[in-house]
Amino acid sequence: MKKRKKNKKEKQNPIEVKTIHAVVLMGNIGTGKTTYANKLVNSYGFVRLCHDSLVDMIAFGKYNKKDRQLYHEVETMIIAAFCKLQKDFIIDRTNITKQDRKKWIDLIKTYEYYAPHIKVVKIGIDFGKGNDKTLGRVIKRECDKKKLIVDNHLHAHKVKEVKKLWERVYGLMYNGYEKLALDEGFDFVQTINKE
Repeated sequence: MKKRKKNKKEKQNPIEVKTIHAVVLMGNIGTGKTTYANKLVNSYGFVRLCHDSLVDMIAFGKYNKKDRQLYHEVETMIIAAFCKLQKDFIIDRTNITKQDRKKWIDLIKTYEYYAPHIKVVKIGIDFGKGNDKTLGRVIKRECDKKKLIVDNHLHAHKVKEVKKLWERVYGLMYNGYEKLALDEGFDFVQTINKE
C-alpha cells in the first residue's frame, strides 16, 4: 500500500492543535465546588461559569423556573466563547445527574467537531452528595445573605423558612445524585469526598 504524498501546503502549514481544559464540577450545594473553582481561577488562570452568578446577574438572585431556557442559552453561549477563545474553564454547577453533565460533554464535543484545531481535555470532579455539615453551611450562608442574624439577634421565624426551603432543595439534590463516571465522556475523573 502506497503512502499518500503530502502536498506543499501541508508540509509548510501543519495544523497546530491547541489543548484547553474543561473542568465540570458536580456535587450537592455547600460541598466546596465554588471554593475549589476559585482556587483554579486564582492559581492557574481558569475562567469560571457559575450558575449562581448567572442567576444573580439575570434575575437579581431569585431563580425563576420559567427562565430556565434563558439560563441554558446564556450558559451555552459562554461555553462556546470559552472554547473559541481557547480558555481553560470550569463549569461550577451542581450537575447532580448524568443528564446534567451530558449536556456539557455534548456541547464541548460539538465545538471540537467544528474546530478540529482545538482539543478539549474533559475533567470531571465529584464533590459528593453532601451531609448534615454541608447542609448547615448552606443554611448559615443563606441566613447571612438575608441578614437574619444581626447583632446576635436572630429572626427565628424567618430562619425557619430559610431552613425549610434549603432542606427541601438539598434533599432533592441528595436523592437525585448520580455518581460521576469516566464513561460519561470525560478524559479524567476525580472524587473529592468530604463526607
